[in-house]
Amino acid sequence: MSLSAWFPRLPAALLVVALVSACQSTEEQAEEHFASAQQLIAEGDTPRALVELRNAVALVPEFHQARSALAGLMLASGDLAGAYAQYTELAELQPNDLESRIALADLTLTQSMWTEFTSAVTGAERINAADPRVQALVLARDYQAAVVAGDETRRSDIAARAEALRADRPDDAALRRIAIDQAVAANQADAALSLIEAAIAAQPRDYTMQDAKLRVLLARQDPTAIEAQYRAMIAIFVGNEQLSTDFLQWYLSRQDLAGAEAFLRDRAGAPTDATEGHIAVVDFLRLSKGVAAALAELDPLIAANDGTPKADLYRAKRASFQFEQGEAEAAMAEVAAIIAAAEPSDQTRRIQTLYATMLDSQGDRATAEATVSAILAQDPSHVEALLLRAGWRIAGDRPSDAIIDLRSALNQAPNDPRLLQSLAQAYLRDGTVDLAAETLGRVVELAPENPAYARDYGRLLQEQGRGDAARSVLYRAWQRHPADAGLVQALSTIALEQEDWVLASEIITLLRSSTAPETLALAAQMESAVLLARDRFDDAMAIIDRELATTADKTAWTIVKVDALADAGRSDEAAAVLQAALAEAPNDGILLQRQAFLDQDAGRSDQAIAIYRTILAATPADEAATRELYGLLVAKGDIAGADAVLDAGLAAAPGSLDLQWIDAARKQTAGDLAGAIAIYESLYAANGGNPVIANNLASLLSVTATDAETLERALRIARRFRASPTPAFQDTYGWLLHLNGETEAALPILQSAAAGLPDLASVHYHLGAVLAELGRTDEAREALERAIAMAGDAPDPEIAQARSLLDNLSAPATPPSPAPSSTP
Repeated sequence: MSLSAWFPRLPAALLVVALVSACQSTEEQAEEHFASAQQLIAEGDTPRALVELRNAVALVPEFHQARSALAGLMLASGDLAGAYAQYTELAELQPNDLESRIALADLTLTQSMWTEFTSAVTGAERINAADPRVQALVLARDYQAAVVAGDETRRSDIAARAEALRADRPDDAALRRIAIDQAVAANQADAALSLIEAAIAAQPRDYTMQDAKLRVLLARQDPTAIEAQYRAMIAIFVGNEQLSTDFLQWYLSRQDLAGAEAFLRDRAGAPTDATEGHIAVVDFLRLSKGVAAALAELDPLIAANDGTPKADLYRAKRASFQFEQGEAEAAMAEVAAIIAAAEPSDQTRRIQTLYATMLDSQGDRATAEATVSAILAQDPSHVEALLLRAGWRIAGDRPSDAIIDLRSALNQAPNDPRLLQSLAQAYLRDGTVDLAAETLGRVVELAPENPAYARDYGRLLQEQGRGDAARSVLYRAWQRHPADAGLVQALSTIALEQEDWVLASEIITLLRSSTAPETLALAAQMESAVLLARDRFDDAMAIIDRELATTADKTAWTIVKVDALADAGRSDEAAAVLQAALAEAPNDGILLQRQAFLDQDAGRSDQAIAIYRTILAATPADEAATRELYGLLVAKGDIAGADAVLDAGLAAAPGSLDLQWIDAARKQTAGDLAGAIAIYESLYAANGGNPVIANNLASLLSVTATDAETLERALRIARRFRASPTPAFQDTYGWLLHLNGETEAALPILQSAAAGLPDLASVHYHLGAVLAELGRTDEAREALERAIAMAGDAPDPEIAQARSLLDNLSAPATPPSPAPSSTP
């Protein structure tokens, strides 16, 4: 049989085409695809042109002209990711091609991809630093670096140079962005908006410019324009779910619940449409109108989708609300039954994560973890399951494992603020504070409508000593959320600490614009605090007296006046004001506590003790009174009385963090380290992110543990301190490094701790022990002798170890035994 019998007959024309193609070279075929693409572009047929260009570069990857055209067409059609990939490939194939570097820089600039932008600009600068376009991009790069560094002087200098170049290049995108940022920073809304509109006209898909327009409109508080901008952005950036979330938050910030509900219902569509939109409506109703409204929304959805997997999700959601209302057993049985009857699917795995959350809240972590493991066995990239497991791993001091989980989840949802916030927490537990700060900064960028993220980021920046950067972050968030009490408080504190009277004036002006009595009272309190800080006592007192004369609840303003008088050294007047207030309200606990403070400051401890006993007789769960009375009794040497007060306080307020903390310290002082550890273990389980609790637990474990497993766990707890500047934290971490066999790494950390805590005996013992282990005997002796001298006769087990180690170091070396003589 001939071979031709195995193949179908081809039409003659096709055979001719096949033969001609076979004769063409690969380069010629690529040229034909490119020529066809050019014709299609001229005809406006972008989709087919893209196909032809892809064919051209597939045949000849280094076909620069075709790839450049492909990148440009992708950019023009809105495929920014595709354009970025093509421009990156161009830059790699031809490292000296300036145009591709500039295009790549322009693209990454519009998307605020600062690392990639910096790389592209540096590459362009290497090729031709004299090109005016490159000069503009270099200024934009350096300006961004100055902003991140908080270098206002350099920032202003670069902005001035950019403005000079704009005279000849008014439409340069990089220069315009600098001008926009300067206008926004200077509160020149009209100028900023004009520049932003020009940038958007040139590149409508420039998210940062669209967002900048939104921010200016938010600052101007123009609801109609804001709503229109949100809707325009949602239409352009279809896959950006955060925009819809922010739009909803904007409605909520204006207390426009009807507008928010209408927006969500419009997105949800018909009852049988996709579940996501309807779940969003249900969740909104749960928060805004209560569980009953949410359940009423679910019942018709279940009926409309009866017999389909969608109904299972709605039934599971209904069970979750029943769980919240205390019907845990029935709700969990319902969800378990749904899972048992469902086929494996994304939706089933979603319901399983809900079930795992229920199990965990009921204290059944083992079954919850098994459920999550089953989900991840089916889908290793399941975002919600990875997020749950990462949270458990963070709580279990396994941040490295949590980071792996969260990075895997971020591959699926790179812009999910929840994932990034959890990643920041993992970085903090891992001791990589800079990465945590960088990640929280990204969270704030992605979710500017959630002020909690900005507050967290600002707090971390302040802890890092980056006060100016913290102020900038909090100020921008406040511009979006002027009524957020947390932001107002944080910025007020910064304004007073930094004596930033311009910022203080802005805050006061905004607070005064409110009609709410509590907000107006806050404005008056802030204004009086500023006047006191500026040594304008009489002006401040006039405001305080005015508020006292007009307010119904006089206690708070009485305390403000008493404190102001006391701080000014006018103690007699402060006491008189307080006595007059107590005459009108003799049982006011706040006023009584302030009287006790005044008595303590004046050395009248017996009077203060009597007041605290009066307060506790009326309110046994008053933590502050218990704490202060306990301290006063200990200072007087009445340990039995102090113990009785603390025990009564713990019985009345068993969940008090402060009182448990005092109890742990009491047990530690009494030598009951096991009892102290038990308390800290309980506190740590509930407050694992608290650095002081973590330090105290890890430190106690380092003293008492004798097994490698416990010491390794203590080191995991203390790992968060590896970059800490706090000497006490350095001591704990360094000592645990040594106990876990990393003595060389421990030395510089313990040296820093000893320098920071020169009068703490245990720190010098730790340093001496490490020096001894490393063979630095003379230095070890010096550190150990210092520790022993500081401790005196205190019954500290570590000092006993220090004495023993010093004796060993001081003992004369045993001479070697003489070698036996040999017979010649």
